[in-house]
Amino acid sequence: FTYFGALDNSRYYISTTPNTWTNANIICNDLGGHLVTISSQEENDLIQGIVNSSGEQVWMGLFQNLNSTNYSEPDGGWEWLNNEQWNFTNWDSGEPNNGSGLPEDCALMLGNGNWNDGLIDSGAPHYYVLEVECESCSATDSVVVLQVPAIEVTDTQVACDSYTWIDGVTYTTNNN
Repeated sequence: FTYFGALDNSRYYISTTPNTWTNANIICNDLGGHLVTISSQEENDLIQGIVNSSGEQVWMGLFQNLNSTNYSEPDGGWEWLNNEQWNFTNWDSGEPNNGSGLPEDCALMLGNGNWNDGLIDSGAPHYYVLEVECESCSATDSVVVLQVPAIEVTDTQVACDSYTWIDGVTYTTNNN
């Protein structure tokens, strides 16, 4: 992830590799944040700057809840992943529309800052924006996101009858 900026009590990071919406959501949650949620034009403009810097569309934390009482295709039941109130929208003209012919149940931000509905897992992978909320952060605080790759290691142990440690104590199979 690359740090991009801050607004209010949130820090924003752009992923360095694309992924499906579901995997992006899991990764963001594992890192202590969430896919970006947008609640104002100011926040939308900031995220648009991230989109423009990456040159790509990016996943957001907006999805169509198929179990919602408001659910209807293509424009009902949209919710933020973190249950934030949905009081701001910026759909591109004619969106959401299931333009692929399949149910498009998550959202991307386009380069112009407008939103498009997309395929959760069967579409092309995209970059995504991680939002880390920091309620107690001040303007001078920073949040560090570490994504340490898993390393597979094979360790070989050799059995022996005795071993002498650096302190001169010798351990044997009889006095371990």
